Amino acid sequence: MAIRKLDVEQMLQTTPPSIPWLARGFIAKGCVTLLIGEAGTGKSLLALSLAQAVSSGSGILDSPPAAQERSVVLDGENGEGELHRRIVGLGLKDVGVADVTGFSLSVNLSEVEEYLVKEGAPGLLILDSARRLWIEGDENDSAEVSAMLMQVQQLARNFDIAIILIHHLNKGGVVRGSGAWKEVPEIVIEVGKWRKDKNESRRY
Repeated sequence: MAIRKLDVEQMLQTTPPSIPWLARGFIAKGCVTLLIGEAGTGKSLLALSLAQAVSSGSGILDSPPAAQERSVVLDGENGEGELHRRIVGLGLKDVGVADVTGFSLSVNLSEVEEYLVKEGAPGLLILDSARRLWIEGDENDSAEVSAMLMQVQQLARNFDIAIILIHHLNKGGVVRGSGAWKEVPEIVIEVGKWRKDKNESRRY
């Protein structure tokens, strides 16, 4: 355990550091963004679009141009064929993409560290998705979820990178598993879809 007293008086006399956004409102260096939504809402496509924006230094949605840095995607969700289609469809350039199998966020983070070093310490890492990259974990166990997320958070801080971790909502529109999923990440983005009911349109 390490307790480090901060100089509050000195802090009050200086300007605090700005948030190191890579894409304002979406991802920031040293922070974890939890990207959640029901199946088929475009979570992975949004994450890849953010990767492209960061790698090209372009904007996305209402966000101003991103800081230009390399992005890396570790995908255990979609398979090589679908990744190929998405890479071509989005025109991804300067984005490292790896198809991952037999991986655990709780056990194999050292391999992620080695991969990040090999890839030249990128600015953004996308982990798609939690249920495929943490297969032995219990998403309903608050302690287990918190411990895993804090490991991912420490990875973001140690490498000074932004991390997007993709997770799912259930059919009721609630995050799958423990409420701890939303408690540890610094940023939570929920992707919804429009469904037209008989008398109204409603966003879920």
